Amino acid sequence: LFQPWLCATVGVLPEWLEVSNIERRDNLTLESFIDEYERRNRPVIVTDVVKHWPAFKKWNREYLLENFGEKEFEVGPVKMKMNNFYHYCDHAKEEKPLYLFDKDFPVTCPSLVEDYEVPEYFKQDFF
Repeated sequence: LFQPWLCATVGVLPEWLEVSNIERRDNLTLESFIDEYERRNRPVIVTDVVKHWPAFKKWNREYLLENFGEKEFEVGPVKMKMNNFYHYCDHAKEEKPLYLFDKDFPVTCPSLVEDYEVPEYFKQDFF
């Protein structure tokens, strides 16, 4: 109960509400990304990395349900089939709904891996 109260009463700085407070870039070279953002620990929104991915055009609700509706994914602390997750999303009313985040989806649904690639800025996995 404390967190909802805190979120409802904490002050919001005006600069947090600015729409364009994070730079947006496209055609960003790896060297520019490293020099201008990574080394300086500055955020950036890279706007053109997904446009050429098959996932950008293919992954929608209908496609995911048709191809993966019966597959189970990690949804918060539980496993849930994709079709049940969408049903849950359509009807969830709670303040902190569950979200689908499954690091093992390449094993569960290997064909999804063919539809995207990790951007060159993040290919080196530091974790």
